[in-house]
Amino acid sequence: AELMERLDGLHGRKLLFICHVIHKFSWILKNENWHLWKLRLETWTHPSLLIYDEEDTLFAKKTYMKFQELIGCEEVYQLHDAGHIAITTQPETISKRIIEFFAVKAKKVRKAS
Repeated sequence: AELMERLDGLHGRKLLFICHVIHKFSWILKNENWHLWKLRLETWTHPSLLIYDEEDTLFAKKTYMKFQELIGCEEVYQLHDAGHIAITTQPETISKRIIEFFAVKAKKVRKAS
């Protein structure tokens, strides 16, 4: 019901934009070689940091966990109240986590040299 009310409020340029986005996403879904991406991700061996919001309105937590498992990502940071495009709502938190991630990786590289 809430979604329908939100959709009813779309008119003019906003509605055209949403139609354009849906069209582009459907084109990507139809034309992308998803099998190739799955193979690439399954063989991913680089250190990774996954940052996501537990209440993302676009992807469920289980989707992020499946992705984490697929790429073998051991480092995950869960945000709260950030939304799907978390970098716009919590840039300081995300920046801090990325800097910490790279600092730890750089320290390991220095020790190995």
